[in-house]
Amino acid sequence: MTEFPHSAPKALQPRGIAFVRGMGLSVAVVGIGIVVWLNWPKSLISHAEALFRAVSDGNPQRVFAFSASIERQRTGLDEAKYIRLWRGLIEPRLGRLRVLSRFTTALMPPGHQATVEVSVVNSHGQRWLLYVECFQGDSRPEAYVLRYLLLAWRLDYALETGSALESVHIPSAYLRGLSKDRTTLESLGVHGLVGYKANGHCSTWDELEERWRGFLPSENVSSDLGVK
Repeated sequence: MTEFPHSAPKALQPRGIAFVRGMGLSVAVVGIGIVVWLNWPKSLISHAEALFRAVSDGNPQRVFAFSASIERQRTGLDEAKYIRLWRGLIEPRLGRLRVLSRFTTALMPPGHQATVEVSVVNSHGQRWLLYVECFQGDSRPEAYVLRYLLLAWRLDYALETGSALESVHIPSAYLRGLSKDRTTLESLGVHGLVGYKANGHCSTWDELEERWRGFLPSENVSSDLGVK
């Protein structure tokens, strides 16, 4: 490291010392940033794996710990509500699944989302690939945990219709699930879902029902109709 001459005029010393200290602070901040940046993907992947284990273990408390702050704020969701929702509406459906293969983890570009992929089979021998996603929030890894209700609706519909999960008409599955579960959701005080609009708007159940019904005439609806 280059040193300033000890004979520097006294009038310049305070500025020199301030400059050196300022540079030291800048280097420290940049260093911390680099360390965070280098560890971010690894940390995000490990959190996605932890979320997968929480889902596969059927642990709603651990799943809810990943819930996005905006999801809690906009939908009225809290831990007590989610535990009741999980045990009453999600677990009975996801509990029919058995994991077949070891999961794989991928960090999606540009590095803000990690996805865990797992092969599962249900009691009728139908096999599917499922995904657990975790993204980097403002201060921590997060996930939209109400996605698992949507997944439960798709699984339920696939089982009832004998369809492969990949070919399920998603709006039909969501509409059937909502018609079954809406009373419970409203009694819990869960107002809707976030994720359809970039500003974090909470789409109410009425808005979602109207949206999904608008896709019913089409037989070729992409899986992108899920909450994004």
